[in-house]
Amino acid sequence: MVSELKIPKIGVEMQSAVIDEWDIDDGSQVEKGEILLKIQTEKVTYEIESPDTGYVKILGKEGDEYDVGSVVAVIAESQEQLERYQQPNNGVPQEKNQERYHEENHSIEQENTLSKLEQEIRKKNRKVKATPLAKKIAKGMGIDLTTLSGTGPGGAIIKRDVFKAQENASTTKQEESGTAALQTHSETELDKLVAKRSPLKGIRKTIATHMMASLQTSAQLTDINEIEVSKLVKFRKELNEDLASHLGFTISFNHLFIKAVSIILKELPIMNSSIIEEEVVQWKSVNLGFALSVEGGLVVPVIKNVDQLSLNEIATKFNDLVARGKAGILTADDLSGGTFTITNIGSYGGYISTPIINQPQVAILGLGQIKEKPIVNENREITVGDLIGYSLTFDHRLIDGATAGEFQNKFAHIMRNPKLLLVK
Repeated sequence: MVSELKIPKIGVEMQSAVIDEWDIDDGSQVEKGEILLKIQTEKVTYEIESPDTGYVKILGKEGDEYDVGSVVAVIAESQEQLERYQQPNNGVPQEKNQERYHEENHSIEQENTLSKLEQEIRKKNRKVKATPLAKKIAKGMGIDLTTLSGTGPGGAIIKRDVFKAQENASTTKQEESGTAALQTHSETELDKLVAKRSPLKGIRKTIATHMMASLQTSAQLTDINEIEVSKLVKFRKELNEDLASHLGFTISFNHLFIKAVSIILKELPIMNSSIIEEEVVQWKSVNLGFALSVEGGLVVPVIKNVDQLSLNEIATKFNDLVARGKAGILTADDLSGGTFTITNIGSYGGYISTPIINQPQVAILGLGQIKEKPIVNENREITVGDLIGYSLTFDHRLIDGATAGEFQNKFAHIMRNPKLLLVK
């Protein structure tokens, strides 16, 4: 019996995943329930267990993206069964980059499409000691690796050797391939300046994709301002002096900010909306996400129905999500369904930012560090007060300046009158 290990569907929004890391070696024996690999979805990293006991053939490659349902490994009861399963056209993963898979595995289908000359070169190159990248570059340039000498470890042909061969060949026909020679030279010179190369993958690739997609999707505008929060600072101090020992934890500024925004979104529901295709969708629930820095990147856990929670309940749920986020055990549900997002850059000393909207939401609130700064009071006297820098990025397709201003006025009012956090 041979079992297929497929990319599972984790959450309704999941379409694909990137293989972060295999925890076992190809061909090794594993037990049912043993962790085989880690995958990175658009939301979070998951560990995938073996469905059976047996021997593993790895098909999926680290750093590559696969659709849900793609076969990334097979587990056989015996090594003999595994070998029979590996006959041509068996166990081919449904990888998005099928061309790369077939190329690296010398598929018969691709081989038949090559010209006789290309086939001869590839047959020779397979017998030569060369890195996979050098082979790939040589194939693209039509260079016969058997004519080259390697300068890599153990005499292996490396990328530099292939580029050097192309550069030397170009000198004999400068008029025809002057441009190609220049490009080759530039590549060689660039390599001398590079300290390290690494693929953009996992959570960093997900963040990069989402950020670019967000900017290309909506018309984003950012309002920047600051608010005096001296009363809020005092309020928090008094609250913790009275309640910290009873609660078992201290109330943080993040707890207060989340409570304030939950009140505003209930009063200003247009800010708790999304634009989906040609429709404006106003959500029933207020589900507030907050940016959380974790190892390797950033995630956005979501507090569901936050407008129905007390300050104490918000603090408890927030602390739980942060703890599980740092431990890497957030679920897809923890990271989905958000209708508005807060990001606090004050934790690393930031004061003002221009945050990018978490699609398909229509706004994100960025909060900075609270600083003691000179202010002018109502008597036109200069005093020292506590100020916080903030920024509201909103989708101008739906939110106009007046609506954004109303949100900011409500937020400033609560910050200057923090006892409202206990009665609303």
